[in-house]
Amino acid sequence: MPPEKRNAVMVFQKPLLFPFMNVAQNIAFGLQRRNEKRDVIQRKVGRILERVGLPGFENKKIDQLSGGQQQRVAIARCLVLEP
Repeated sequence: MPPEKRNAVMVFQKPLLFPFMNVAQNIAFGLQRRNEKRDVIQRKVGRILERVGLPGFENKKIDQLSGGQQQRVAIARCLVLEP
């Protein structure tokens, strides 16, 4: 199977987040690319934010987060895809 077709994710040492999106939008990006339904995306994003210890951060901008929080958002963006 070619690499682009594999169900694998990667988190870089320096979080590569979209600065023009808020936390929830960053996490939801992969789910939207998979054409998940909006209500499913919202539920999964909320659940994964709880899991990484960032509940209530959905609307925060990336530049409002510490480096560690940004790293947790990057991890959440990968985990929400359930690799």
